[in-house]
Amino acid sequence: MSKLLGARHRFVCSFSTRLHSGALKSSPQLRIPVRTCVPVLTEFRYVQKLGATRHGLCGRRAGRSRAEIGALNDASLIAGMQLVRDHERELQSYKLWLAAEIAGRSSHEAGYSGLARRNGAATPAIFIQSLTGQSLGDASKLAALGSLMVDDDKSPLTAAATAGAVSLAAADAIRRGLGVADDAVTETQLRAEAERLIAQASAVTPELLLRLARQSRAELDRAAVERGEKERASLRYVRRFRRDGMSGGSWLLPDEDGGLEIDTALRLLLAAQTGGPRFAEVDENLLDAGAALRDARTNEQVLADGFAQFFHIWRSISARAAQLLSSSTNMATS
Repeated sequence: MSKLLGARHRFVCSFSTRLHSGALKSSPQLRIPVRTCVPVLTEFRYVQKLGATRHGLCGRRAGRSRAEIGALNDASLIAGMQLVRDHERELQSYKLWLAAEIAGRSSHEAGYSGLARRNGAATPAIFIQSLTGQSLGDASKLAALGSLMVDDDKSPLTAAATAGAVSLAAADAIRRGLGVADDAVTETQLRAEAERLIAQASAVTPELLLRLARQSRAELDRAAVERGEKERASLRYVRRFRRDGMSGGSWLLPDEDGGLEIDTALRLLLAAQTGGPRFAEVDENLLDAGAALRDARTNEQVLADGFAQFFHIWRSISARAAQLLSSSTNMATS
């Protein structure tokens, strides 16, 4: 173990000296040592911690084969898996920092001079995949979280992922499920929901976390729709006046409370003039293109006549309905 740690330590010190001295900065293969450096630095800490823990638990040297792992007792096996978890969490911080820097240097503003494009990759995700060999899906998660860190360095998601409080898969699930802020849902609302979901992340799978995040966004959107409907309802009015033997006014109604129906009916009144859609039942004369040409009325006058006709029809229907109701009542009592 001491020889292994000594070799790791000498390599890390040598590499760190070369990196900070600038010896590697001009190398076109800089991405190779950077790709190697982070795992080595973390692995050195991991091997050191793993060796010490195993020595304390079972008095054995670190297992370096399937057979040696098989000789560990239950407590040491569990401790080893927990250390692997800690190792991956520590490595996750470096992944995010590197991904954020790659995303920042490969921004749309940088164009073809960006880091990813200069290395033949269309996007930061593809560039990260070329460096790590992981699937494009995993690389895309890393790139998306890195971009989020660039855009919002105070994001609770990237802070939790960097600290190892949530896995990359869990952080990406929350990010995708909540979506982005818009006119209806604010950044503050999304941040509050993200913090709530982060607190649950350790107890649920990323798949369930994605569903919970989507449900949260749907509830936020639904609440926004309800707020919008209430706001629109509070603005509704009908104003009328009489002047010089004429009656007039104006109206404002939410679409969901009849405004859209009125607007549609008024637009259909102009169908003969504009060649647009018509009512299902119309006078055959209205289908005559020549009739529209012979109509000297302006569109506003057509709308005015039709608007008045709506009320004439409504009064006729109301009167007829009242007669039928009265007749039915008389028959029932006789």
